Amino acid sequence: MSNPLDYNIGDHVNVTIQDVRIARPRSATSVTITDEHGVTYQMPPQAEVERIVSADWPPRPGDLWRELRPGGGLWFIFRDPSVLHRSASGLRAREADGDRWADDALDLLHDCAPLELVYREPEAVPPGMRCPHRDFDDPTRCDCDQAVRS
Repeated sequence: MSNPLDYNIGDHVNVTIQDVRIARPRSATSVTITDEHGVTYQMPPQAEVERIVSADWPPRPGDLWRELRPGGGLWFIFRDPSVLHRSASGLRAREADGDRWADDALDLLHDCAPLELVYREPEAVPPGMRCPHRDFDDPTRCDCDQAVRS
């Protein structure tokens, strides 16, 4: 990080803020971001915004994620109890061709971003609940996370 005293009033600079969430889409006048504490900030329209991962993050077991950089791979997410001592989530990722592993979701994000979700299994609806937005053959599956009492 550079010393703030190195800059003078009127200098033109590039500013990069890493790993924040979009709070509101870009408008003609600004883009609104949210930091890790939920505080929002208005950025000017010329602020450079690059997606590192979609709002579907963090991954769930059974997910398939794709690296968006050239030559990037597909990654399958699975639960591995043997890594609970070094991974709070117990999730690991393996590249589809089997060449690379990630011992934690954060390792995957750090090493392979930008990433996008390719596929996610619908979550099981708890017993006695149903999905209000879906009418399909299996009422025990839901992909909206808003199940209601049957």
